[in-house]
This record gives sequence, structure tokens and C-alpha cells, in this order.
Amino acid sequence: MKFNEAQDKYEVIAEYQGSYNDSLLKFTSSPPAQRPDVIHINEIGTATLLDLGAYYPVQRFIDSGDLDISEYMTNVLNAYHYQGQMYAFPFSITVPAIFYNQEAFEKAGIDPETLRTYEGFAEASKKLVEAGVTKYGGAIVQDTWIYEQLMATAGKEIVDNANGRQGRAERLVADENGGLELVLGAVREFNSQPTTFVPSSSGEARTAFASQEVAMYIETAGNYGVAKQIVADSFTVQQKPLFRLKGYEDGLPYASGAALWIVDKGDLEKALGVVEFIKFFMLRENQVDFILETGYLPIREDVIRDPRYQDFVANVNPGTWEIVQELRDSTWPGGALFGCLGEFRNIVKDEMNAMLSDSSYTLQDAVRAVAERTNEQIWLYNMSN
Repeated sequence: MKFNEAQDKYEVIAEYQGSYNDSLLKFTSSPPAQRPDVIHINEIGTATLLDLGAYYPVQRFIDSGDLDISEYMTNVLNAYHYQGQMYAFPFSITVPAIFYNQEAFEKAGIDPETLRTYEGFAEASKKLVEAGVTKYGGAIVQDTWIYEQLMATAGKEIVDNANGRQGRAERLVADENGGLELVLGAVREFNSQPTTFVPSSSGEARTAFASQEVAMYIETAGNYGVAKQIVADSFTVQQKPLFRLKGYEDGLPYASGAALWIVDKGDLEKALGVVEFIKFFMLRENQVDFILETGYLPIREDVIRDPRYQDFVANVNPGTWEIVQELRDSTWPGGALFGCLGEFRNIVKDEMNAMLSDSSYTLQDAVRAVAERTNEQIWLYNMSN
């Protein structure tokens, strides 16, 4: 590990613990002394870790001068704030993106700029099949996180108390403000088309994309490197920002992705070691290496100014620059914070599948079921935490 080679005061030992859900479960079920000094977790675990309280807020080290955040995008850092304090440090930042086969679009005569709206995305999916360049036109990975981002672009919160950011969430509001109906309705409509491929996972979508069974799909922008590796030299992989729903064309996504939490084990020296690791990883040259290899998004302005990154967005993946510009301009304060976010995501996925498999199961049935099931999970979480 480069950090260990660069200094001799601290040693970082990385241990893979499975998915984010697996890591969160192991962390919360372990005695404090057996927990790691730092944990990398996405928004599924944010409210749980906040409620657990077993962490040093990053704000402490910013205020002490140990962490300099002057080069970071303020709106990205704001997404990792709760009640005025920055709780964790953004590590792998991403938003949903459209991945598309450049050559397939050229053969079908489709301008990628039309993908900016849902209508344009859906029409492109049909045209790709009609042109005979692919079996399926488009796909949206069945990931509730994508739906959450679409709701944000429409200005729709998911839970009460300012999306759980001004106090503990007590109930779902996406069923009341029209967010669920708006997004689930559009995704159901798209998934019901014969030209649509409906993948159960991002891996399934990437496989279909690489084999040219489908010419475009939506998943996390941070998997650009993975997609490029799988596709190899078969065709050119490009990206565009997530489409907008009708009436909300000016909406913007919010900074999402996993963060580093400094675990409070009563050892401030180790916590300062984690701070040093964060500082090392976030050095401009290290960030550029990480971003160019993976596809995650820059959060430092000096990374954006770096010649290697400038060359990347000019000559390799210009679409990612559009995605970064949206991230810079976004004022949405971040995703919903509530302790059963993972359960909510599974519930939404269940109800989407129910609509697709049973034509008599209406959109209103699905929205009602999501609300009832999620509110029960919120109540159970709040009662036990």
C-alpha cells in the first residue's frame, strides 16, 4: 500500500468485509474493541452509524486544522453534514450515469444529447432496436438508489424532517409528495417496453452491454472503469448524465457514494493516523490516479485543473465532465438519512418487480405498499434505536 510505503508512523491493513450491508452488519454487531479504526460505508449505513455514535466527527479534525478542506467542493462536503457537523469524509463519490455504445448510436443516427430527458432516453431505446444495431435499446439497473436520485432531481424528499437531515425520520413522505408515483411510473413504463432490457443487477447490465445485447444502460458513474475493462476494444464506452423527468428538466442530482468514518475506540492517536491516511489518499496526484482508473468523480478543484484529468475529459470521456458540472452546481443537500434505508430500497425493488410481473397490480398499489411497509420499518427502527 502506497501510504505504508510513504511513511513509517502508521500502518494501514485493509480487510474486505463483503458488501456495504455485510460491512455494516459486522461493524454494528462487533464489540467496540474489535471494530476497525476506519470503515468505508455508503449511505445505507449513515443514519445507523450516526445513531450508534461510535465515531469521531471529521469536523473535529477540520476545526483543529488537521484537515484542510479549502480545495474541496463545498456542496459535496455538505452532503456529508448532519446538524451542522461533517460526520465522515467523502471517499468514492458518484451519481447515476447513462453508459452508451458510441458506435451503436452513430449507426442508428442518434444524437446522445437527446438522452437528457426521459422521453429522449425512451425514444433512443426504440430507435436503436429499429435500426437493427442491438437486440435491446436501453436498460435501467433495478437499483432504488437511481430512483432516489431521480426524485431528488424533481425536488421530492423521501422522508420527513428535511429528508432526515434536521432530525430523525419518522415517516415516508415520497408517497404524499408524488415522488414515488412520478419515478416508479416512469421506470415501469420504460421497463414494460419490448425494446427494454430489465437487469436485476449492475453486473447483469454490464454483461449485456459488453456483449452488445443492449446499447445503453444506467448505473453508478463510478463503474466506468469496470465497464471499460469488460468491453475492452469491442466499442467505445461513453457516458451522459442521468435523464430528467418531464417538468423537472432543470433538476440536479446530489453527491452520493461511500465515505470514510473515523471510528472512536478511545485512541486519539489512531484516529489521527486515519486522518493522515485520508490526507494522503486525497492528495491531488493520488485522486487523479483513483478517478482515472475507476470513474468516480472528483471532489477537489485542483483535481479538475490537473492536466491528466483535463486530457481525460477532453479526449476519453467528455460526458463525465457534464456529470461533474452538474455535481458542482447542485444545491440538493444529499440523500435521505434514515436507519432503514436499506430495507426501503429492497421494498421499492420488490414492488417494482410486482408491477412488472402482474399487470393488475397498479402503480397506486405499489406506492401504497411501499409507504405501509417502509413506515413499519421506520417505526421498528426508531423503537429499537
